[in-house]
Amino acid sequence: MSLPSVSIQLQNGLLGQVGIGDDGVAGLICSGPAPANLTLGAPVMITSVDQAINQYGISTTTNAYRHIKQFYDEAGTGAELYIMIVPSATTMIAMCDKTQAFAATLLTYGGGKIRLLGVAKDPGSGYVPVVTAGIDQDVLGAMTNADALAAQFQGEYKPVRILLEGSAFNDTVASLQDLTLSSFNHVGIVLGSDTKSGSGCVGLALGRAAKVPPQRNIGRVKDGPLTGITEAYLGSKTVDTDMTVGDLGTVNDKGYIFMRGFTGRSGFFWNDDKMAALPTDDYNSLARGRVIDKAIVIAYSTYVNEILDEIQVDSNGQISTAIIKSLQQLITNAINIAMGDEISGFQAFIDPTQNVIATGQLNIVMSITPVGYSKQIIVQLGFANPA
Repeated sequence: MSLPSVSIQLQNGLLGQVGIGDDGVAGLICSGPAPANLTLGAPVMITSVDQAINQYGISTTTNAYRHIKQFYDEAGTGAELYIMIVPSATTMIAMCDKTQAFAATLLTYGGGKIRLLGVAKDPGSGYVPVVTAGIDQDVLGAMTNADALAAQFQGEYKPVRILLEGSAFNDTVASLQDLTLSSFNHVGIVLGSDTKSGSGCVGLALGRAAKVPPQRNIGRVKDGPLTGITEAYLGSKTVDTDMTVGDLGTVNDKGYIFMRGFTGRSGFFWNDDKMAALPTDDYNSLARGRVIDKAIVIAYSTYVNEILDEIQVDSNGQISTAIIKSLQQLITNAINIAMGDEISGFQAFIDPTQNVIATGQLNIVMSITPVGYSKQIIVQLGFANPA
């Protein structure tokens, strides 16, 4: 017989928390030469640069390696990165086509964990880009397919935001297509590069996004300069010496993601996290899109358990107050616990008058108050005469 004592048994699973831990999981699809130990078109998951080189034989001379290395420069060894190398001749338009076995296959392989996808290419030295509206037409043409691909996976409760590698920028700012007139709020174009090649550092952007919380703008200065970037380019021009502030402002206003510097600060930072969408679009930034994507997953995970459950109604056919409070509290707890400081507020509302007996449908309205961003800081400074 044991000694007299007090036994405390911890209960678990009472808070309604939802296991959401994939905010920063990224994927990368890139065309290029076949790696030594990886079949073209075969998706795999890696956690380090060394694994890409030693296990799969990805050559350090390829564009895929460049993006993988820059991803881990930012995200750090141990971060999950799903990769797929496809034949060099594969266009970005084809890679993003939801009906073809490229990006869609990689996302399916990820099982819904991939929330960020980078799309790049390494077509070889003989490739001659068709430059339309300032950059390779293949990049601009891929936006439609990329957005449709993301919309399909969002409908399957596997939301993803896609960053395309901008390439072949012709140095003419005025000729760039204005992305803020587009309607592809799942897609952004990374135009900023660390070389004069004009190949946007999409892996670097993925890495920064992967290591910060979903509500965080990848250009946040407090997070420090981008790792390993000693010079930043737009096309063949350096952003700090060859381009004017006006030119950089124009590229920014046209909705591209690129690197910039700040007077008195060492290193380079992303300008913003713009998506190819209208200024009035609620999801015209990567951060806002990532926040809503997380909420989608939480809402699904919370309410899937309620499918075909009984809903009590009162004598007027209205949904029981107790049921409403219970269902509202379920999602409120889940959102507040899982998202915390990532949002400013949350509300859930269920109209008790909806005729759930006749329709078998329960409508729940969820509203998230997002965080704001200090994109423009205006300081009023002048002299004062104490007399």
